[in-house]
Amino acid sequence: MRSLVVLAVLLAGGLWALVEHVPERAAAAETASAAGPRVVQSVAIDGRGLPLTALRAVLGTRSGERIDAGQLERDRAALEAALRARGYLAAKVEPARVSEDVAGAYVTFVIAQGKLFHVRSVIVIGASGRDAGVVTLASGDTALPDRIERAREALADRLVARGKKVTVELALATDVANAAVDVSFVVAK
Repeated sequence: MRSLVVLAVLLAGGLWALVEHVPERAAAAETASAAGPRVVQSVAIDGRGLPLTALRAVLGTRSGERIDAGQLERDRAALEAALRARGYLAAKVEPARVSEDVAGAYVTFVIAQGKLFHVRSVIVIGASGRDAGVVTLASGDTALPDRIERAREALADRLVARGKKVTVELALATDVANAAVDVSFVVAK
């Protein structure tokens, strides 16, 4: 009988503790979720043959910081821009995937870099062969946007140095299926 009384007291005490502390735990969990997003535990880049060091360098999201949806979108755009700058003109970066657990948030960017694009043809319209000779871009070169722009600037600078008041416009025709770019420099008065 005595052990039955002890057992009853223990059960009553356990129920009292449960009833008293469950609302506190619920309030604490509610406060934690109301406090905002979880802390980033890791940022991963998922894809094949990627220049990971260069891609990680453009990310603004860091471990230890809170998830920021705006920053994740800026990171996605920066990853695409970094790949395009390397000649992967059809690169696609999916919106960040965020998974969470009690430890925090895990961010993954899934990337399909696609084919490396090459210059298929280069045409200079409205300039003499002598002036067009400063364009060193050629068929087969990797289609690097910065290099194409430098070639346009070189032609424009050459024409200005020769006293011509013209502009040089750039026209690109991209053939995604063949990973090729046709480049046209058009000299206009």
